[in-house]
Amino acid sequence: MRVRLAVTAATLAGTALALSACGTNSIGTPTESAAADLGVAAAAAAGAPVEVPPLTIGYVKYVGANFEAAREEVASKQAAEALGWTFVTCDGQGDPATMAKCAKDLVNQNVDVLVTNAFPQSYFTEALDIADRKDIPVISVGGDPGPQDRLDGAYYPDESAMGGALADWMVEKLGANSAAEIIVQNFPAQFIVARNEAMLAKIAETTITVGGEFDADPANLTTGTEEQVTSFLDSTPDAKAFWIPFSSSDAGAAKAIETKFPGKSFPDRPLLLGVYASLPTLDLIRQGKLDASVENALGWASWVAMDQIAQNAARGTTIAKTTPSYGADLDWDKPTVVTKDNLPPEGELLAPPIDYVSFFTSKWNNEFTNLN
Repeated sequence: MRVRLAVTAATLAGTALALSACGTNSIGTPTESAAADLGVAAAAAAGAPVEVPPLTIGYVKYVGANFEAAREEVASKQAAEALGWTFVTCDGQGDPATMAKCAKDLVNQNVDVLVTNAFPQSYFTEALDIADRKDIPVISVGGDPGPQDRLDGAYYPDESAMGGALADWMVEKLGANSAAEIIVQNFPAQFIVARNEAMLAKIAETTITVGGEFDADPANLTTGTEEQVTSFLDSTPDAKAFWIPFSSSDAGAAKAIETKFPGKSFPDRPLLLGVYASLPTLDLIRQGKLDASVENALGWASWVAMDQIAQNAARGTTIAKTTPSYGADLDWDKPTVVTKDNLPPEGELLAPPIDYVSFFTSKWNNEFTNLN
């Protein structure tokens, strides 16, 4: 039977202790070398070096057309391969039935662990039943999947913090007393609900109001959003902003606004706000077609998941039910609002606040004897 607990206190204490001896960058977070040193300390705190057994990880992506889903999949594959594991993936295509089939197919292939990308456990109950019978751990990464009682672990950023940070920027830009109307994209997934609830709480303290709402279509993110935003531009010409919390659909919104207001920028066109800053999104900001997107160091959740799996497989420790702490200063999920004023170099993503890849790579190379 699978047992579910957090990481050991010894690991946390060892990591926190090591921080005092390591360097930090200008914003007070560990540099690459310091993160690697923390990884060495965390490995020592875990106990004597051991072998990590070979595993096969089955992974179900939310939808291949989503940039952030692709980033999370790449991170999961990178982390799994750093541990010498086999990685098998399946694209859920934004469709619950396809997600369910992917999950069922993978557990029937006898993967050692099933990792899913933020979709609800209610989508794949049959696969969960099979996983339970076969004692296959199931972990969700990348976004809040909602209820988690049937999952061994779920690791994702603070969705409310992301929504709140972007909403603060929007309020400042529009003006708290502007009485501006905004158009809001919705979707019945917990990661969207949390972002939107945080935004609504922020504007409740202002004169800004919601002038219209529409639902995202995960299977048709770009074209579908373009059509929906175009409709609102025609029917609600006084709207001052479009709030787009489903990542990648901002491209469709940007195209609709650019068609209606070619070459214009806010306030001569509506403000456009998105979530996550992948390379195409950064290009939209650079081109002046998107005003702001709140970024999270996407991928850390997958590395945390692989670390939890490795500890369970190699040491018999239990998988953390929720995101474990690796030390107070290793805050993986700090949100950053990206605008034209803080863009990274062209072709590069915004650097994460903490180099989690260096931390975990160093930790594993010092903790597991069969990786080098």
